Amino acid sequence: MLLPTEATMLVVIVTLEITIIVMGNVFTIFVFWTQRLRLKRTFLLLINLAVADSFVGLGKALLLATNTILS
Repeated sequence: MLLPTEATMLVVIVTLEITIIVMGNVFTIFVFWTQRLRLKRTFLLLINLAVADSFVGLGKALLLATNTILS
């Protein structure tokens, strides 16, 4: 069991990590999507990876919220 200060610090660090993951991927999707004239298979793959990684970040946020509420 974590002490309250350790738990708070963990929540803050994980929240910061989730924010960086989601914002970085949204920026990546935006940059590649605005270059539609030069859109190639590689860009589509990178957009797909960014979307998948965003879902991982959002899933981690959901898991963190569930654990925080239940404890």
